Amino acid sequence: MSLRYARMGGHEPQDDELLEIGDDGTFSLRRVVAIGAVGEFAGTLLAEGMADLERLAGEAAGAAAPEPGRQMPNQVWEHLSAGGEGWEFLREAELEGPLAELAAFARALTEELTDEPVAGLALTLNDDGTGGLLKAIGDQPATIDFSSATADYSLFGNEQEYMASGETSLDLPADAGELPSGWSTDVSLPTDLDFDPMKTLQVRFSFAMKYGDGIWRDAQITAVAGKGWF
Repeated sequence: MSLRYARMGGHEPQDDELLEIGDDGTFSLRRVVAIGAVGEFAGTLLAEGMADLERLAGEAAGAAAPEPGRQMPNQVWEHLSAGGEGWEFLREAELEGPLAELAAFARALTEELTDEPVAGLALTLNDDGTGGLLKAIGDQPATIDFSSATADYSLFGNEQEYMASGETSLDLPADAGELPSGWSTDVSLPTDLDFDPMKTLQVRFSFAMKYGDGIWRDAQITAVAGKGWF
């Protein structure tokens, strides 16, 4: 049972995510706008996951995607195919029944299948909110352009109320080029940031990356420390 899931559109930087799973369970994944890590990933889906895919695709057979209705600028579209059938719908569409379960399964896989990187960047924050680390991941170099890169932080209180925001400082190469796996640089945050674990600290890093298909894409990684979004 194969699956193809694509998500594209939205505000800049736009989604351009793609997950493809073959009949034998091998997968390739492209993440462009994500929490934790972006880049390209590949591996093999576990037998349990393939069994879930076959069951969900079988249950969704014959289901109809909802009509998009009035379309607005910067909407996110999703494309899903499995078991010889395909569907296209808006990200905010209210899916029902087996199709909703299959779409949720595909979306979850794009978040979960990032532990086998080919080439990309990962962003992490210290638990105490004092800083973080930007690191090249994968067994191949990541081709990056930092010339227009931006990094910013936002701090929210216990009830998710806005508290502070600003730019972060990173030591980045000036020119586009290949970053070998393991390259890293520290993420600096203000020393007087009033952070504790019941608050939410978010850092977003935007840059350009050249993917395996030869296309440069504007990518964005988000890292979160503290309470997070519930």
